[in-house]
Parts: sequence; C-alpha cells; structure tokens
Amino acid sequence: MNTDDLVTHIPFETRVHQQCIRLSDLSLLSSIVKSVQNAKPLENYTIWNIQHELGDVTAQIEALLVLGASPSNLYYLPPPYTHHKRFEKFVIEHFGVPEENFFHATPYCLSYNYEKYRLAQVLFELNRLITIEFTRQKVTHMKLLVLDSGACFAEALAHLYEIDDGKLDPNQLVEHLPATLKIERSDASLLLSHLKSIEIRLVEQTSRGLFKYIDQPSIEKALNRIGTSIIDVASSEPKRRLEPLLIAEACLNMLSYLFYDAPKSLRIPKPSQLHKCLLLGYGAIGQAIGHALMHGGDLDIFSKGSV
Repeated sequence: MNTDDLVTHIPFETRVHQQCIRLSDLSLLSSIVKSVQNAKPLENYTIWNIQHELGDVTAQIEALLVLGASPSNLYYLPPPYTHHKRFEKFVIEHFGVPEENFFHATPYCLSYNYEKYRLAQVLFELNRLITIEFTRQKVTHMKLLVLDSGACFAEALAHLYEIDDGKLDPNQLVEHLPATLKIERSDASLLLSHLKSIEIRLVEQTSRGLFKYIDQPSIEKALNRIGTSIIDVASSEPKRRLEPLLIAEACLNMLSYLFYDAPKSLRIPKPSQLHKCLLLGYGAIGQAIGHALMHGGDLDIFSKGSV
C-alpha cells in the first residue's frame, strides 16, 4: 500500500462543537441512578465503552462511577469518525480516567474498508485491554461490562473463534489494512482462554448491531460458547420512540448550522428548491429525518438550541 495515497478523515473536533454534560443535567437518569447507587452494582467491573465520544456520554460515564465503577477501570474505543479530544480532556479532568485508557490504535484512512478496519481495531484493542487488566488485576475474578454500539464486541468474538478453530486466516483480516492491527492465531487462543474465565455482561445499544446478530449466525454461536448473551437496549420502547426524533432533529439542526451559522471554512451553500438533496439514515432515524423534511418546511425552523 502506498501511504502517500492515503487520505484521512476530517477530525471530528474540527467539525462539531462538543458540549459535555453532567449527570445532574439529566433529571430522569439521575433519579434512576440515585435509586440504586447505594448498592454499587458496578463495583469491581472493568467497563469497555465501544461507542461515540459525544457530549451526552459524559453523563453516562458519571453514572457509571456513581454506581461503583473505578475511573482506572473505564476504557474507551470510539469509532474513528467521532474521536473527540475535547471529550477525552473533559473525562480525564473531571472524572480521573487515565489518558492511556483511551484507545485509538492506528489512524483510520478513507482508503480502508471501514467495517474491516473497525473489526480489526476492536480485536487488537480487546487483546490489549485484557492483557492490561490481567497484568494488574488484584481481584481473583474479573468482571467485564461492554457497552457496545454496532455489535463490535460480539462480531470480534465470533472471528476469534474462527481464527482459533482454523477456519479463518488472521492475515485476511488485515489485508489492505495496517499490519500493526494483526493478531496471530496464538493470540486468539490465549485471548479466548482469558475471556472464558471472565464474567461478561454485554449491552447492545443500536439497531445496526441487532442486524448483525440476525445476519451472522456465528455471533450467536460465539456468545453461547463464551457463556454470555446480550442486553438489548436497542429494542427498548424509549430507544425506538424517542431517540430517532431527537437525533433527526439534531441532524437537521446541524444542516441549519452549516447553511447559516458555521464559520466560512465549514459553511456550505443552502440548496435551492431546484436542487436535489439526499439524506441517508439508518432505520428509525432515517424515517424521522424524512418525516421532518417532508412536513417541517424550511430547515431554519429547527432552532439549534432545541435539542
């Protein structure tokens, strides 16, 4: 691969202003946390956040700590397109999470197949996380909570078994990707032996992740072999009914910002009625965006502070 031909994505922090919020800003979540915080249900858990570095996630992090999690046991692996330095600085300064607990691995380039890159990245960083935890683990029994977006952990687990069973050449996983992300078959075998000794709790937060469970039978088999299952947040009623509308409005607010208020370096011309515009969104979020565009009139009716 000619590295001169690689084009990196635009850093998220240069495109999106990030406002990190506290648990006290979310009254419903705060009241739920208060009702169970004395039990410290997350004490002695290692928590791996495979999700976006967005401002509202900082309230979730604070909730995890109130529920007994230790800052040194919180790890993060965001998608490369939402890696946000301001988010990480806020979490480090306000919650005491070590800087080295933010995993970024090899930078993503647009020439990579994203799904393939993300899978290789999760496998590589899972191996790194488990190695770190087993090196410094003081308790006899490790407990792992994975907060996942997109079934990344479960898909990685399925591929670990395929590598260990000799059904998948690990070289195929990093073809046209940085060789530094490669794991050997011996790595897969050792990692699986560690995972089998761990109490694992897996939370799936996205419909996209659930689609993978349906489309890839190997995922369910892998979860059965490791002795765990998913907690399905994606299908919950609040997630299905409330979140799509909020995200759709946020998307429209961002378009309004780019059309009217963004710095000149980021601003894009507002399309006229003669122009055609295609907006893509997954599932319920895409439907909500389409509904808002068809029934809401011009984009400037969506105020930036309304979400």
